Amino acid sequence: MLEPDGPVDRLLRKDGPLDRLLAKGGHFDRLLEEGGALDRLLEEGGVIDQVVNEGGLIDRFMEVSVTLGEVGPTITSLHEPISSIDRSAAKLATAVGPLSDIVGRFPTSARLPGMRRRTSAKDNPADAEVPKPEDL
Repeated sequence: MLEPDGPVDRLLRKDGPLDRLLAKGGHFDRLLEEGGALDRLLEEGGVIDQVVNEGGLIDRFMEVSVTLGEVGPTITSLHEPISSIDRSAAKLATAVGPLSDIVGRFPTSARLPGMRRRTSAKDNPADAEVPKPEDL
């Protein structure tokens, strides 16, 4: 640390980091000026208050971390059932492929040649007779 051109030498050299930090109009001046960053951090309701007050950022973070800690084991326990469902879905997809080929070979109309299909009101509700108000 103290060897020539080591960290301390680089920090203390002319126009080095310490000079820039302490220079007039430098970082410290801007930090400490009236209404500067330090004032804004420490003012009533400022960033520090928002972080450390009851119900502030730290409290909310702790609540979320507790919830995540409680949910973690549940999520971990779902790994095997989800993997099992995934394997089952893959097997079903393998079985359904050949069945869809077979179904594709059937004619689209399930009628026997020469037979007409009977129609009913269930087939076409628009054809159903609607009672007139005077008939009710």
